[in-house]
Amino acid sequence: MKRLLILMLSIAAFGPAHADDTHADPWSGTYVLLPWDKDSQRFVDRAVDTLTIEKANDADAARLPSKYGSDLSRWSMSSRADETHQKRSLRRFLADSETDEYQEFRWSTLHAQRKIECIDGGHFFICQTAPNSLVDVWDMKFRTTSGIFGVLLHGGLFELQRVGMP
Repeated sequence: MKRLLILMLSIAAFGPAHADDTHADPWSGTYVLLPWDKDSQRFVDRAVDTLTIEKANDADAARLPSKYGSDLSRWSMSSRADETHQKRSLRRFLADSETDEYQEFRWSTLHAQRKIECIDGGHFFICQTAPNSLVDVWDMKFRTTSGIFGVLLHGGLFELQRVGMP
């Protein structure tokens, strides 16, 4: 009986907090990149790279331009294909009273409805939406089966499939 009480207290004390941790960070994980094929108008089922995204320390507001001070959360991303193994910093798209980075893609309403969330790495941004969503980016539409896609500057469109947690 004593063991059962200790077990129940342990679950009550540690279970919910740990469960919330998995939902608090929707970005961390290992992903394969599947490129968009313009000819077939679909994502190719052949990974061209593997990315690892990890939660990083929050940014220091004193070292940032003021417009970035509204959201200090940061992640780091590394690419298996990058021979330098440099980690790149990622930040959430800004969506506040001063700056709305979703507006360029006509996604402000979707973001306000919590239907899309994006992070930016400068030359590469990644977004999450519902699986099997039809997404409109600039002048093209595509279906993302995983619900996670990325756009690489001068590199094209990719679907990201999560293959592991860090």
